[in-house]
Amino acid sequence: MKKYLPFLLGLLLIIIDQIIKWWVINNPSFLYINPGFIFGLGSNYDLFFWILMTIILILAFFVSKKEKKYYWVFCIMLSGAISNLIDRFFRGGVIDYFKIDFGYQLIFNFADVLLVTGLIIYIYQSLKQDGKH
Repeated sequence: MKKYLPFLLGLLLIIIDQIIKWWVINNPSFLYINPGFIFGLGSNYDLFFWILMTIILILAFFVSKKEKKYYWVFCIMLSGAISNLIDRFFRGGVIDYFKIDFGYQLIFNFADVLLVTGLIIYIYQSLKQDGKH
């Protein structure tokens, strides 16, 4: 059972994001369709890029099985990537529902937060590990 926990966590995170997106679609005042990559940036990225990014994360996820600390990090990141990829395939763009204005509007969703959080944890753990050598 323990070996399935990362998969269950990943599935749970995808379901949470998709439920929020379903709610947002039914409450359009929160809805932003993002044709770009992340935080409303990079509208020139196409479906091929999303598929490639997801494949890279899947490979990293399975390679990280040897390094347990990275395994969970890639699980979190992969969940965000898959949830946004689901939007690309079935909705034609990523459903975003948070907006912050810093002079430039950043639009994002829970899946984007998972991707960025996973990246920050990965960088932190890598730097921490490098400091031990």
